[in-house]
Amino acid sequence: MTDPIHVAFCIDRIMLKPLAAAILSLAASARSPLHIHACVGPDAEAAAALAPLLTATGCAFDVNTAAPETADALPFISPYGRRSTATYRRSYLDTLYPELDRIVFIDADTMIRRDLAPLWQADLGGRPVGAVRDPWWMTDPAREALFPGGYFNGGLLLLDLAAWRTQGLAARLADYVRAWKSGNRIGLAGDAAALANIWGFQNEMNAALAGLWTPLPAEWNASLFHHSSKLPQTASIARARNDPGIVHFMGHEKPWDDIFAALSDSHAEYQPWRQAADAALPQFAWPGAYVAGREKKQAQAMAALTLIAHAREAGVRRAVLIGGVQPIATTLPIAAKAGIAIAALISQAPGPLRRIAGLDFVTPDAALQAGEDTFLIASENGVLADALAAQARAHGTFATIVSMAGVHGQQPRA
Repeated sequence: MTDPIHVAFCIDRIMLKPLAAAILSLAASARSPLHIHACVGPDAEAAAALAPLLTATGCAFDVNTAAPETADALPFISPYGRRSTATYRRSYLDTLYPELDRIVFIDADTMIRRDLAPLWQADLGGRPVGAVRDPWWMTDPAREALFPGGYFNGGLLLLDLAAWRTQGLAARLADYVRAWKSGNRIGLAGDAAALANIWGFQNEMNAALAGLWTPLPAEWNASLFHHSSKLPQTASIARARNDPGIVHFMGHEKPWDDIFAALSDSHAEYQPWRQAADAALPQFAWPGAYVAGREKKQAQAMAALTLIAHAREAGVRRAVLIGGVQPIATTLPIAAKAGIAIAALISQAPGPLRRIAGLDFVTPDAALQAGEDTFLIASENGVLADALAAQARAHGTFATIVSMAGVHGQQPRA
């Protein structure tokens, strides 16, 4: 019999339902034998609840409740505000599974779409780690310069556990975490201030593993960020966009949040796995919103309140809303409370975006052709306002255009 592909997930209780969805998608897409390693930390209830689901997949599995990272006194870290060390556990897979020489680690906020054999068989070139370059990091040259050897996303790791043990990389990573948390940004090329608002353990991993990782094809850790026009137009990026092997729902826009359930084709594709996880683990809840970035969220809320106040002063009762995903999500409920109906959404970089909260993304021309003549811009973008006004004139109409800076143009009212 062919040796199985060993796949590990490391979570705390709050990520149990996303883990269930990820495991079910993994098992359904597999054509090769699998052994699934569910590392749920010291949580016997979560482990017991997960076992029947794993049994039903027909895959070999184990549920591991050890948490070796706690012995290294690492600081708690979680985007959900929990007292958790689960994110570090991927560093200790060599200890958790001393009999293994290779393992794939996958974050729980993922959807696996293809058999993992090509990933499993990847040549690491003698290095202990394979990973995908982080697409968000790559869109900013100043940010990318902080790590001259490249910066990977930690949500998908192909680990040579034999080399990991030999090189003592778990201890090295723990040392880097403690140093970074104390303010010593060892391994960073550049001003540490540039790391403001960049979350968590991924920075320390990249600092500690600089020169020790091999880039893997982007399709094995694909996200909305791979649709950015700022990325190089390579075959690997194209496949990450069009036919990813693993979709990673990075950031705030999780597919289990109703407002984002149809945000992209991938979010929509996730919904059957969400429903299956609900059926398998009805006693557990889905994670809530990130608590990280509270100040940014407060600023977005204040901006949305300002925008809607200007819109009400202008007598707006129906409009098309323009902005990024998070500003749109923040503005929608505020507009609803103010009695302003949002007809559709526009994004300057729509990529694969489909809809938010049941509202479709459209182009400005499509909105104007549909008779919409009022636009709310969730930014202080005067240039965009001017461009919209010009498009409206080209359609033979005036437009009411409101941004956080005020009213840029207003259609004459009868």
